Amino acid sequence: MFGLSMELRMKSATRISVVYLAFSVAWIGGSDWALSLLFPSHFPLISLYKGWVFALVTALLLYGLMRREAAKRDRVERELRSLAVYDSLTGLLNRNCFIENLDKAIALAERDGSPLGVLFMDLDGFKEVNDRFGHQVGDELLIEVGKRLLFLTRSADSAARFGGDEFVLLVHNDAKGTETLASRLVEAMRAPFFLRSGEVRTTASVGYALFPEHGRQSRALLRAADMAMYKVKDSGKNDAGAPPSVEGTSCG
Repeated sequence: MFGLSMELRMKSATRISVVYLAFSVAWIGGSDWALSLLFPSHFPLISLYKGWVFALVTALLLYGLMRREAAKRDRVERELRSLAVYDSLTGLLNRNCFIENLDKAIALAERDGSPLGVLFMDLDGFKEVNDRFGHQVGDELLIEVGKRLLFLTRSADSAARFGGDEFVLLVHNDAKGTETLASRLVEAMRAPFFLRSGEVRTTASVGYALFPEHGRQSRALLRAADMAMYKVKDSGKNDAGAPPSVEGTSCG
């Protein structure tokens, strides 16, 4: 980010210098002609003060250019900060930020014994949606899926898009609460999506894992939830499930 910021500053300085040089050349070469044309009777008097006019106009010009460049730089930096945290398509957290949140939640749960659940959701037949309707419709669908996930989660929870049609949730729930949420996710994905291009239907397979039953580290919990999700897919999709206890304990 530092390198990009320096590059932006250099480009800004170059643009301002070019504008200043062009304005200076135009003023030196054409100010006498323009002033004599506009104020023929007062030209001798006005020409005495044209240096002050130049200084005033230049100051205003530079102020406006610098404000515009600063606003542009701030916008770019905000966008870069946003990309470091959020998925650019859905607005959900991205993979890196989610794992960071999960690590923090696990550290807190280790201290106070609070419950945690991790849910791994994959859309069923998303490739068919892309093949049939096109990638633009597929992107619209992912955006709407993200909105439904946010609707079903609380402010203390985290929802992320891991990439493609894979979504992950971190919830501060016990086993019963996590299981209930997993079922609600499956049910929510069964409802039709009304996109700009028309109605699209899909389903989802959800796997979930619990801390500390299925792992005491973020990698173990994500792997357990992922395994549970693929178990659901192998069993017919469109459902939710947890990893077997034997597999879960081995993950930790």
